[in-house]
This record gives sequence, C-alpha cells and structure tokens, in this order.
Amino acid sequence: MAFINKAGGTRKAFVLAGVLLASLLFWLPASGAGTWMAGGEAVSLQGPPAMPAEYGGFVRVRGVLAADDILVTAKVEGNASYTAGPVKTKAGKYSLLVVQPGAAYLGKTVTFYVGGELANETDTYVEGAIKTSFDLTVGVGPGTPTRTPTPIATPTPSPTPTPSPTPTPELASNEIKLLKGWNLISVRTPLQDPSVGAVFAALPVETKVFQKQGEGWLIAKRLEDGWGGTLTQIVDGVGYWVEAVAAATITITPSAGPPPLPPSYSLPVGDSLIGFTSKYAARPVEDYLKSVSGKWDKMYRFNAALQAFEPVYPGGAGLFTHMHAGLGYSLHMIAEGTLSP
Repeated sequence: MAFINKAGGTRKAFVLAGVLLASLLFWLPASGAGTWMAGGEAVSLQGPPAMPAEYGGFVRVRGVLAADDILVTAKVEGNASYTAGPVKTKAGKYSLLVVQPGAAYLGKTVTFYVGGELANETDTYVEGAIKTSFDLTVGVGPGTPTRTPTPIATPTPSPTPTPSPTPTPELASNEIKLLKGWNLISVRTPLQDPSVGAVFAALPVETKVFQKQGEGWLIAKRLEDGWGGTLTQIVDGVGYWVEAVAAATITITPSAGPPPLPPSYSLPVGDSLIGFTSKYAARPVEDYLKSVSGKWDKMYRFNAALQAFEPVYPGGAGLFTHMHAGLGYSLHMIAEGTLSP
C-alpha cells in the first residue's frame, strides 16, 4: 500500500511527526507483527488485517458446466483451518469468492471444493491477489468451458413511470461509531484540533491507531498517561485502522475556519487507504470516484461487525454501492490519478 498526498499543497493527507519521541520507537512490517518501545519496555504489536485474495471462473463437474446454485468454498491450511465462502455458481461460473484468512496464512495452500467435492486445482494464498479466471474442475482435468447461448427474452412494454421528486441527501454526522476489534475509519473534513489525543480522547487504554506509510505504519497507542507513538495528527482524505478494545463513539469537531476548498488527493499505482470527504452522509461509489474512472479496479471497505473485507468493482459489482461518512476504504489503482470527490 502507499500513503496519500493532497494535490496542490494546501493541505496534506497526513502530517508526519517531526521527530520520533525519545521514549517511543516502532517498526512494523505491512500486515504483520512488530515491536515498539514504551518506557524502555518492548511491546509486541499485531498490524492491521492482511488484504484478501479473490477468485472467480468457470466450474466444470465431470466435464459439464456446473448447474446453478452449486456451493463453492475454499480452505487454507495453517495453524488452524480457514474456510471461505460459500458462494453459488451461476451460468456455469463462480465469482467473488473472497479468501481472507489473515497474515498468518500467507504462502499456505488454498484448496477448493465444489458441492463438497475436492476440486483438482489448488493455489497459494497471496495477499491482495485477484484471479477472476481461476477455473475449477471436479472429476476431470482442466478443460475449456463451452459457453451456452443466452436465450433472447421477448421485451414486455412497461408503462411510463411517473417522475418522483429527488430526495434531499442526508447530511453527514460528526459521530464515528467503533466496534470492538478492527475498524477502518476516516474523518470527513479538516478538524478544529487534529491531534490524536483530541480526536480519540474518549477511547480507553490499549487502543491503537495505524496509518500506512510506505511498507510500514505510523502508530499511536493509548497509554495510562496519554497517547504515545509516531502518529500524531488525524487528517481528512486518509483511511485509519483503529484496533478498539471496546465499542465506542468518537465525535469530531470540524474546523471553525472558512469552508475548505474542494479537496483533491494524488493516488499512486497500487493500494491506498483513502477517506470519505463530503458534507453528505453517503454517495454512490461511481460518483465519488468519477475523477479516477478507468484508473481503479477494486476497492474494499471493512465490515467491523463481521471483521471482514467487502469488495466493490467498477460498474457496480460487489457487496456495496455507496461510500459513507466515517468509514475508510482501501482503493487499488491501476494507473496514477487525482481523486477530486
């Protein structure tokens, strides 16, 4: 993943600490464990969740394309067995089988099951892999599927709809709700006091906040006597991982200055943790990302209730249709672009 810089230089998508605190150092590889020093004592930390892999493709059972509604699952063997799915076949294919067992399973073997039967194909779990032409076969070796022509439906005339008034979009709240465990969040606007201590003042000891920086992380941790770490500021436009020890609600205070100029964020090729910047509570994905249309191929949100990633793709396929205030997102860019929501 990569961090984000605001275009134009008027605001930064994150503010680095000028120097590391003398009593606090950290090293943390992406999606893995690391250590930091607090008061001379080494403390072990576990980084945010590893990005999932996704699979899709044709399914053939003993040489015949699978019927609809056959269940497809995947298993990853590690310290404990992990199962992804099930998803159902449709028109001989399966799709959006999201495998997300966590960093402990990187490099482990992925096996697939079709209707409970072991498929011939296996793979190796790699973080963030997208394999939409990963065909599965049961009972025979891999083969080239025969496409069945789609029958042409006879159009049925429909009555002319009566136009409905356009509803007024709901304005965004200043509250951000956290659940116990991992949460991927953002703030929707510049803040009156962007310091970590002010933004997360209501959160208890042992809470941790992470911001991506290169191949590692900036981190803040709530200690008995306040916050410590290399992450000191919370800004709009960036996604932050929060590891909450209990459910909580934080309330942001927008800046009291003049209304900010429309924001823009420079996005490199690869994964970036972005925020949702808007005065509205929600906007359609395609509308929010229209300035980088054709330059991204997938985006994830994190369902804190399920502790699981949920994808969306250009054109609307996926598990959600709108982006919401208070949430952060992992956006995968296939070309450099400037996001101007």
